[in-house]
Amino acid sequence: MYEFLENYLLFITFSIFFGTILNDYRLGYTIIYFVFFLFLAYFVHWTIHKTHIPFFTDVHDKHHTAHEKDEIINIILEVFIELFSTGGFLMLLNIPFLTKSLIIYYPLLYSTIHFINYKLDNKHHREHHRDITVNYGPSIIDHLFGTKYNNEYENMNYDVINCLLLFIGLYILKHRNNIW
Repeated sequence: MYEFLENYLLFITFSIFFGTILNDYRLGYTIIYFVFFLFLAYFVHWTIHKTHIPFFTDVHDKHHTAHEKDEIINIILEVFIELFSTGGFLMLLNIPFLTKSLIIYYPLLYSTIHFINYKLDNKHHREHHRDITVNYGPSIIDHLFGTKYNNEYENMNYDVINCLLLFIGLYILKHRNNIW
């Protein structure tokens, strides 16, 4: 339990704290959506590997085999898929207890971690690319379903900077431009 708290506590705390502010201080709904998002992100990634979903699976397969010349186009497509499939589709609905800025916050957080932080260096992401039956992410859910490679805890506390920068950007959009 100590190892779990040591590796995830800051990330979870700041994700929910900033999410609650973006969701007009509705803590309960923010926590429910955060948990829903974690399971949805895991399920979407697991499904893309276990079944063939036209376009989604094709783009994701390229992510696993991309060459440098194709990488930019593939990243743009992959980010679009991640944003839409891990919650962005909820932007199309009018959910009275979730603000649009919160709905997009967690998918953006997931994508920035995946395509910025993991690009810098992340052995957990590399292990998934070597063996597509492990480390679907988010790491917390991999532990629950037994799909974490070596059952090792990933230190998510470094991702707090993503939480902060996304929060600032979305907060400004929400309040200064009256969007979401």
